[in-house]
Amino acid sequence: MTVSNKLEQQLTNRPNSYVPGHTTGNLFGISRSRNPDGLNHLHHWGMGLIAAPVRAIMAYNGVTGPYASFIFMALRLTADEVLEYNAGVTPKPWTLPVLDQT
Repeated sequence: MTVSNKLEQQLTNRPNSYVPGHTTGNLFGISRSRNPDGLNHLHHWGMGLIAAPVRAIMAYNGVTGPYASFIFMALRLTADEVLEYNAGVTPKPWTLPVLDQT
């Protein structure tokens, strides 16, 4: 996925996203300008360490296949959104313009 994201960024001239790093920085009181790539990596590794046991428990209890992937995706996206909102990085979902809510 990283290769496809970087290719898409080059084709569309889209800059890197530092929202994960800003989220981690705000939650732990670390300056956003201090190693933004490192904060992004810290966020992704930390979320993986938190989420992996949840997925393992799901598999242990027989929740597998496409259904499990869908449920896990919803859990991961919800966790990211909750952290970003509580860190003050993203606005409340209901305050977004209507076209951004779809």
